[in-house]
Amino acid sequence: DMELLSEFLSETSDLERKQQVERIIKHRLNPFEVLLCKPEMTEDEINAGYRKISLMVHPDKCKHPRAEEAFGVCKKALAELQEEEKRQFYVGVMEAARQEAERELKKRKRKEKEDLQARKKIRTQDVDKLRSALLGGGAVKKKKTEEEATAAGADDEEFSKEDEDILEINTKEAALRI
Repeated sequence: DMELLSEFLSETSDLERKQQVERIIKHRLNPFEVLLCKPEMTEDEINAGYRKISLMVHPDKCKHPRAEEAFGVCKKALAELQEEEKRQFYVGVMEAARQEAERELKKRKRKEKEDLQARKKIRTQDVDKLRSALLGGGAVKKKKTEEEATAAGADDEEFSKEDEDILEINTKEAALRI
């Protein structure tokens, strides 16, 4: 286990360490993000996340001027997640952030759907005018395009993998605002 850890640390570049310090300081108010953990993780998984991250930014290993601060943020994040009452508070914050991110995504998808319908209506009217002018014929129904199918599912409860990735990023951003 220590051999594996030593190998990991030797492969971790100074750049990675510096990026981790900056990320930790940016997300200092979100202990889950500080330790790169999810709210549903076990205490053992959180402790493992702490060990990995704290070793990466330890002031003895990292030359970043704010490494000591980042290391302190990691220790505080672990302490907060080990205390059940505080952990539940942060779980609630992350759930609220996820709900906000879902609302924003659904709103964006509804807007895309409305925009698509408006464009389709204009195209249909143009085609109908052209058809009437040239052939005197009526409208012909077409198959749904992939774009229309995506927009039609804007209010569905399930999200695609791409949507889940967007939600993860937006949840982190929403957690910073809460």
